[in-house]
Amino acid sequence: MEGMVKHISNIFIAGAVFGALSCFSRADYNLPLYAFAWLMWDQADNSQRANEDKFKILTLLVVSWVGDLLWMFYWIPYWNSD
Repeated sequence: MEGMVKHISNIFIAGAVFGALSCFSRADYNLPLYAFAWLMWDQADNSQRANEDKFKILTLLVVSWVGDLLWMFYWIPYWNSD
């Protein structure tokens, strides 16, 4: 379980780095989202409330991933068209 928690924290850091590199003209929403998730993930203790908060953070990220996929399905064909 401890190893998985370390991997989740690393995923948050990687998401923040990719969010920072994805758009230099403005801060994309992925950068603050992943930075927030990384900061909040290790703040809570192992109580029931902390586990609920971690579940909410993961739910937020899943909803964000779905939004990213829908955005890509809509815009990538437009960018690749003449």
